[in-house]
Amino acid sequence: MSGERPHLAQHAAPSPQPSVEEVVARYYDLEHDALSADVALYCELARTAGGGPVLELGCGTGRVLAGLVRSGHTAVGVDLSRPMLARAEARLRALDPAAERWRLAATDVRTLARDERFRLALAPLDLLGYCATADDQLATLGAVRRHLYPGGQLAIDVAFPPGAFLGQPEGVLVHQWSHREPTGAVVSKWWLREIDAARQLQHLTALYDVAAPDGALRRWVHELTLRYYYRYELEWLLQRAGFRVEGVYGGYALEELASDSARLVVLARLASDG
Repeated sequence: MSGERPHLAQHAAPSPQPSVEEVVARYYDLEHDALSADVALYCELARTAGGGPVLELGCGTGRVLAGLVRSGHTAVGVDLSRPMLARAEARLRALDPAAERWRLAATDVRTLARDERFRLALAPLDLLGYCATADDQLATLGAVRRHLYPGGQLAIDVAFPPGAFLGQPEGVLVHQWSHREPTGAVVSKWWLREIDAARQLQHLTALYDVAAPDGALRRWVHELTLRYYYRYELEWLLQRAGFRVEGVYGGYALEELASDSARLVVLARLASDG
C-alpha cells in the first residue's frame, strides 16, 4: 500500500452572497436613473443660489450629484449606506476623476456635523420620509439649519399621498420590473404595500428574485417604512424648525399642487439672521 494520501477533488469555495443592502444599491439605478426632471430643478436652484457647493442629504448612488457636477456645480453628498456611496463614487469618478467638484460622507443626516456651510441644501425623493418621528424630522431640519448660510435655501421632495399611493393596491404583490443581467440571470422586483393611515406610514416590502441561468432561484427581502406628509403639516414643521416657506408645488416644474399631484415639492429659506 502506498503511503501517498488519496487524491481529493478540489472545489472552489462558494462566492459570498451580497447583503440585502448591497442588492438594493445594485438595482437602485434601474428604477431611478430615468428620472431627470428633479435634477433639472436642482441644477437651476444651484445656478441661482449664488455659488458654492450644494449639500444633498440621502445622495444614494449619486444620480442627483452627477447631474450637478455635469452642470458645473460642486456638491457634497451624505448617506448612511456604504454600498450606495460606493456606487456614487464610481459614477462621480467617471465624471471628475480628481474629485475636484464632489465629496461624499457616510453620515446620519440627523447628526451631520461638517465644518462648512452651504447656500443650497437638497432633501430629494422622500429623504424626509425616512424620518418617522417628530424628533427625527426636527433633528434632520436642525442639521440642515446649522449647515446653511443665513438666507440659504432648502428644497424638499416627498410623495403626496392622494396622488402617489392612496387607493393603490395593498396587501398584494405587485411586479415592478424585471431585468436580465449580463450573466443571463433574470432579476425581478416585487412590492408589497401596507398603509397605516393613523400614523401616516407606508410599510413597504421589496422582494428581489434572482433566477440564475441554471434555474436556481434566490430571494432577498428588503423592508422599509416611510413617513408621508401633507402640505400644511410640512409647512408647519419647516416653520417650527426656523425656515420660511417660499413655495409649495405639485411637481418639479413647480406647477401648482393639485389633489392628484404625485409629488409635494417645498422650497424654504433660512431666515437671514439664522
